[in-house]
Amino acid sequence: MNENDAIALYRSLWIECVEATPYHYLSENTMEQRRVRNAPTYHAKASSSPHVLAMVDDLLRRTQTHESIRSVLEIGAGTGVFTIPLAKRVPRVTVIDPSPGMLGVLRHNLKLENLSNVEIIEGSWPRSFSGKRYDLVLAANCLLAFYDLHEALSRMIQSANRALCLINPMTPRPRPHDPEFRQRLKQIDRGPDTDSLHLLLGMLGTESVYPLVRIFSTPSWSYPDVGKLHDRWAEALNLESEEEHAQLRSLLTENMRESEQGWTVPGISFHFLLWADLTVNDNAQPRRNNGKQGGP
Repeated sequence: MNENDAIALYRSLWIECVEATPYHYLSENTMEQRRVRNAPTYHAKASSSPHVLAMVDDLLRRTQTHESIRSVLEIGAGTGVFTIPLAKRVPRVTVIDPSPGMLGVLRHNLKLENLSNVEIIEGSWPRSFSGKRYDLVLAANCLLAFYDLHEALSRMIQSANRALCLINPMTPRPRPHDPEFRQRLKQIDRGPDTDSLHLLLGMLGTESVYPLVRIFSTPSWSYPDVGKLHDRWAEALNLESEEEHAQLRSLLTENMRESEQGWTVPGISFHFLLWADLTVNDNAQPRRNNGKQGGP
């Protein structure tokens, strides 16, 4: 298999991953309403969640070790879970996000933290690619928004002077996105068995980028009562009929547990953090991005 065939295979498998997510079937307007409605709760939970804090600490440690990182481009910044701690350590942060509602939440959170070194761009990647360069390019928990991930990654690499960092969930079980739950509820195909991590590593390899990999365990979030747990899963699964809701209630009754923190569906899924130093390749020679050099 030559490189073009490999890229085509990775692209087709990635599209299967994208189309297997329940959010894929929502309109952009519905997605925007959900983002804004859930943003405050999400930000409060994520900002204090041990596994997120561990990923933030790992990211900050790498930026501190790489002392030349003084500018960051964050793609899909959301509410600022990673933006805010980065802006406290790095002189200049630029974020790109297509959601005006989420950017409004981000601006509010930045104001609360008294941070003024963040430039906000409302737009989608890679259409917002301008040719500017940043010491670090970060994309966290947004990769399944890209149909053509290979193009998105290529533009990220072109935009990065020194390092690229990608953070994303691995195949989660059990959670609302688990194909077995979705199959029982909607009788849909299971979707691809290939995990996003392996596809990402393959695509990055076609760009001669070989990142370090760290895996973080992700315990299930808890909800204060059974009703909120049901509502969260029903929304994630896009349930419509009463029959589907009844099936979900039955599934949750089988699997949910009560703890000191509230109600949850026990289980641990995983996030991965990929860190690629773009100043060297596998032969420890200076790396150039399409022959371009210089700052943004």
